[in-house]
Amino acid sequence: MGFYGNAAGNPEAFAERWNGKTWRIQAVPRPSKLTWFFGVSCSSPRACTAVGYQNKGSGDAQPFAEAWNGAKWHVLKVPLPQGAPGGAFKAVSCTSPSACTATGTAFGSSPTLAERWNGKSWRIQPTPNPPRYETSAGEVALDGVSCTSTTACTASGEYSPGGSAAYFAEAWNGKSWSLQTTPVPAGFRSGALLGVSCVPTRCTAVGAYTALGPQVTLAMAR
Repeated sequence: MGFYGNAAGNPEAFAERWNGKTWRIQAVPRPSKLTWFFGVSCSSPRACTAVGYQNKGSGDAQPFAEAWNGAKWHVLKVPLPQGAPGGAFKAVSCTSPSACTATGTAFGSSPTLAERWNGKSWRIQPTPNPPRYETSAGEVALDGVSCTSTTACTASGEYSPGGSAAYFAEAWNGKSWSLQTTPVPAGFRSGALLGVSCVPTRCTAVGAYTALGPQVTLAMAR
């Protein structure tokens, strides 16, 4: 999954599928002039969910999701939090065709975004925001998510406290999301946790940070 620039220079979401020998391009519907895919998760060869965002060329970007049923991709209707003019999905994790969690950012006063797919519709899940975040100073987003069951997900991301970039993580216990404590490397100035992968009781998150020198890669485990 991803996106490419067409002849007009506009981004178009696209998908390819591996059959064990070769990659094959798949047709995907594009409901808007500008479409991006940023994450995909499959729970079986006939069940995949891809997420990103779309823009009709004016106004705010909107979260965007599609599902693969083994034969074709189709667009899923995605709600926005009340009062949010737009937003974007950055990642998705599915444990079954009827259980997916997508995370990203919502534009407005409460920027973290998580939604749950139950096989029929997406439902918004309330998420806490990191402390001292400033949406005017940079993006506040849950960039990665990994679920091991319907009651266990971990998401990681980035935010801007006081004008600098920092990272944070949240956990889902089947009822609610809560902020987690994340250690900070010595000399830390800014950074982000862009991806996370979990097995039961253990998670590893990765990203990058800057200290007193050049930017370096970052990994931490829980």
